[in-house]
Amino acid sequence: MGWFKKKKSDFADAYIPVCPACDKPLVTLEWDNIEIDYCVNCRGTWFDRGEVERIVRGEATEGDPIIPPVKQMRPGKRDKRLCPRCDRKLVEFVACQINGNELRLDACPQNHGIWFDGGELEAYLKAQFVGTAAMTRIASFLKEVFGIQDVEV
Repeated sequence: MGWFKKKKSDFADAYIPVCPACDKPLVTLEWDNIEIDYCVNCRGTWFDRGEVERIVRGEATEGDPIIPPVKQMRPGKRDKRLCPRCDRKLVEFVACQINGNELRLDACPQNHGIWFDGGELEAYLKAQFVGTAAMTRIASFLKEVFGIQDVEV
């Protein structure tokens, strides 16, 4: 499920990642040298390990990751979702609280990356970083990549 080969002979060894939520091909978007895998069907977004941190901080960091270590996560109810990189079942974790509700995200147990369903990325970034120095960079990212205009800095 996670990857499939392209048909063209020029790209015989190339693979296209597949959406964990709807099994449609993901397209690659690029922003500030960060490749983001996006599903045009369900609007979900896959970030490889460290890419969310690079969007927020502007650089890769070794310590204090924004997303908790996989060993702190538990298997989720959406156990049919597979990692677009390795096809292992994604695990679910509580990323933050928004208006008293848990925002649950999916991550690869091999630490390949994290999946945001449509709307979750914007909600997560706004909930965690509004009023911080990082929000200007995040607002630029959301506007340039997804066309989201109403981001409070």
